[in-house]
Amino acid sequence: MLTLNVSSIRLQKALLRVALTSAIAGAGVVMGVAPNVTQPLARWFDTTVYAQSVSSEEVTNYARAAIAVERLRQNTYSEIKRLVNPVPNIACNQRAAFSGLPGNARQIAESYCNQSTVIVERHGLTIQRFNEITSQRQSDNSLEQRIQQAIRNLQ
Repeated sequence: MLTLNVSSIRLQKALLRVALTSAIAGAGVVMGVAPNVTQPLARWFDTTVYAQSVSSEEVTNYARAAIAVERLRQNTYSEIKRLVNPVPNIACNQRAAFSGLPGNARQIAESYCNQSTVIVERHGLTIQRFNEITSQRQSDNSLEQRIQQAIRNLQ
């Protein structure tokens, strides 16, 4: 006889949300998502203001891209871990850091960055816009909830 524990299901859902959020944030870090504070302050705020309005279509596109990039990131991490342990921090916007990786691991990391860009663009976003939304979702609870709902709807 199979019985379901409701609190266990709730815990699993909560853990899944935490894992997905962490994974997407991790993918953002790997892809080099960070505000560029070396730009003039006014330009940085302009970018932030632009990122304030995220359409429903962008939320859906972002969720689709984030899910696909996270799958790729997990596979890439596993591949690199077989070659290098511990796996160093890999940021796609800092490819010079790849030079410290052994040959095959470097190729895997470069391939990940290239494939991530293709995935994001295939889902109707530029890397810049994807990064803006990633940055905004960290401080905008409403946007975070919209993205989480889109992810749940897609899974």
